[in-house]
Amino acid sequence: WSAMNFTGDDLQFVRSEGGWGLVNDPTGGRAVFIPEGGDDDGFGVDFNGDGLADMQLDFARKISGDGSVRFDLDSRNPADVSFAFSDDSGASSGLLAAAGINTFFKGQDASTIEINESLADTAYIAAAKIDYETGQISQGDNANALALGDIQYQNITMKQWTYDRGTTASSNLTTATLNGYFSTMTGSIGVISGSIKTSREFADIMVNNLTEQRNAVSAVSLDEEMIKLMEYQNAYSAASKLLTIVDEMMQTLINVI
Repeated sequence: WSAMNFTGDDLQFVRSEGGWGLVNDPTGGRAVFIPEGGDDDGFGVDFNGDGLADMQLDFARKISGDGSVRFDLDSRNPADVSFAFSDDSGASSGLLAAAGINTFFKGQDASTIEINESLADTAYIAAAKIDYETGQISQGDNANALALGDIQYQNITMKQWTYDRGTTASSNLTTATLNGYFSTMTGSIGVISGSIKTSREFADIMVNNLTEQRNAVSAVSLDEEMIKLMEYQNAYSAASKLLTIVDEMMQTLINVI
């Protein structure tokens, strides 16, 4: 409010091939665009020269061609202004959120999501329910806070993504509560993990069986080789004893003669 304590009549943001320009600047030339020259997706306006955007314009679609955005600014007493998030009708909350006014979060995806900085000042947060017809906030009513706590149990239509290795990710719409969606997701991960573990164990068993079959045909069996060594040793012992007996008999015959 300290940067926008003025009245601006027929304030215009004009787009041309050279970029964005400001017509009827109520600051006398101090106002600048952030980024410099504006941007066709949206831009901020710094009215007091401190390098921070005091007004932000965001476009649902990228702007092209020549044209202008025009409106009037009325100077208000800061004490007369307060912020309240959502209402009990739901008819206007989507429009306000699209304008960046009535939203708890900022960002486009999971990597850029952040809390709206307006929530940093708790003096502007109303836990009470709002009468959407009059805009009055019920004193001492915490219905809005309770409604926020119940969001996790409300059915929400959201995208459910599936991905197979080597293919493009695909999505389909599903309606579920946040708790239900999380439970389904964790359960699905558990089932897939168990299936992968079972497949790996089966593959290990198959590899071991095939290895044993291969060894039975082409590899050396230690048990079989040991049996053969024992046979050769017994045969050698028997032959040795036979030669010993023959030698003794020859000696006996020689001595008799």
